[in-house]
Amino acid sequence: MILLNQLKENKGTVSSALGKELAKDVLNGRLDILTDALELIHFEDKNVRSGAAKIIEKVAEEKPALISDHLSELVVCMNYPESQTRWMVLHIAGLCAHLVPDISRDFFFDAVKYLDKSHGTVLNDRAITYLGYMGAVSEEDCRNSYPYLIESFDSHSNRITRIFESLSRMIELLDKSARLKVLEYANIHATNEKKSVQKWAAIITKELIFHKPY
Repeated sequence: MILLNQLKENKGTVSSALGKELAKDVLNGRLDILTDALELIHFEDKNVRSGAAKIIEKVAEEKPALISDHLSELVVCMNYPESQTRWMVLHIAGLCAHLVPDISRDFFFDAVKYLDKSHGTVLNDRAITYLGYMGAVSEEDCRNSYPYLIESFDSHSNRITRIFESLSRMIELLDKSARLKVLEYANIHATNEKKSVQKWAAIITKELIFHKPY
C-alpha cells in the first residue's frame, strides 16, 4: 500500500503538508486514497493512524458526505492512546453531525470528557467545536450541548472565540432564556483585550438581535 509507506515516512508531522495534499487528491477524485486512509486510521503505528486521520479530517472539512457513511467505523478511535487521532476524529464527528446525527451523538460523552483541562488545549478546543456542530442539529441536541458551552466561558477563558463560534451555529435553536444568557456573555466580552474576541462578541450580538431574543 503506497499510502502506508508515505505515512510511515512522515512521522511526527500530524498537520503536515502531506495530509493536506493527499486530501486534495481525494477531493479531486482519488477516492482510493480515502479508502486506504479509512483502513490505516486503525493501523498499529500511531503515526500512521494520526496521519490517516489528518487526511480524513481535511476531506470532511470540504465534503463531509464522503466521510459520513464511515463515521461509525471511527468511534473506536476515541480509545486510541494518541490525542492527535482523537481530536481529529472528534472534529470529524462534528463535521458530519448534520448528516448522521445518530452516529455523531455517540461521541457526545467523549466531547464532554475532553472539556476537562487535563486533556490539553487542542482536545478542549475540538470538544467545544464538536458541541457547536452537534448542538445545531436539533432542539434536543441544542439543549444538551448548550450548558457545557456556557460553562466553558469560565473554564476555558482562552477559547472564547471558539465558544462563540459554536454557539453561533446553534442560535436559531436557542430558547429566549438561553439567547439572553449568550447576549450577556457577548456584552461582557465586547471590550475584551483581544480583538478576535471583540469581533466574535459583535457577531453574536448581531445574530441574537436578528433572531429577536427578547
